[in-house]
Amino acid sequence: MPNTQINNLPLYTGDTTGTYIIINNSGETTTYKTTKEIFLSEVKTSNLGLNSLETKEADSSGDTAQISWDSDYIYVCVAPNTWKRASLSDIVTPTPTPTSVTPTPTPTPTVTPSCVPATPESQLAVMTGYCVSNSIAYTVSPNIILYQIISAGTGATPNSLSTINVTYTGKLMNNTTFDSGTSSFVLSQLIQAFQLMLPLIKVGGRIKFVTPSYYAYGCQAIGSIPSNSPLFFDVTLNSVS
Repeated sequence: MPNTQINNLPLYTGDTTGTYIIINNSGETTTYKTTKEIFLSEVKTSNLGLNSLETKEADSSGDTAQISWDSDYIYVCVAPNTWKRASLSDIVTPTPTPTSVTPTPTPTPTVTPSCVPATPESQLAVMTGYCVSNSIAYTVSPNIILYQIISAGTGATPNSLSTINVTYTGKLMNNTTFDSGTSSFVLSQLIQAFQLMLPLIKVGGRIKFVTPSYYAYGCQAIGSIPSNSPLFFDVTLNSVS
């Protein structure tokens, strides 16, 4: 392309800075967006044809297909000494301004205080008081479970793998009943207090015991059972299989 200028405007000369619009005789418009390093992936083509250009009167001479531009317009010589122009805003897609995004703050997780189980020794006085108030002639097991065997029974003795059928009542230390009924369970799936106490009797036997929370539900609140609650149970062993 000749380096003739119109009104001293810069021409595309093959250098590697700036933005240049090249419109050929077939009506294709190509925008070269370049930096100091030019990449083919930055070449974009629009459908602007020569017919959409406005006539630009100028005294400068020029040859067909010659191009020049300034900050507002692109100038194309469409015939010897005949210039037309188009607004750069119609040809060059402006680079979008990045939208400032305010990040959504990450919510601070709620920290639950650590669950600290009460020791059996710390609940012994409460359990003893319960037995005295309810006329339970208790024995203290090595695990500090207070129990009274009402009837030893005469049938099979359960183990951890046994399926047992029991009639039971469970109470808090204020004598509020939290559970009762007749049901079948696998002994190993029950609280540890049952696993320790039920092998002390046989089928047909009955046992009462007061267990520290350590062998029941620990420091977790379960339903109507508060955290770290010693519990009383009255259990009759109906069958073992």
